[in-house]
Amino acid sequence: MTRIVLVRHGRTAWNVERRVQGSSDIPLDDTGRAQAATAGALLAAAVAGGAGWDAVHASPLSR
Repeated sequence: MTRIVLVRHGRTAWNVERRVQGSSDIPLDDTGRAQAATAGALLAAAVAGGAGWDAVHASPLSR
């Protein structure tokens, strides 16, 4: 069975202002960096638990 995992970027100042970011490279704020660290830890735990991926696709944006 194919499994797809989607992870959205963490919070930015533009999220707080309810502005559309699109392809603008708005940096994460402090909360967004904490959210990204949590997501990374959860993904690392999944891999340690035996999960794996055949491919990973990521945006070139820094956020």
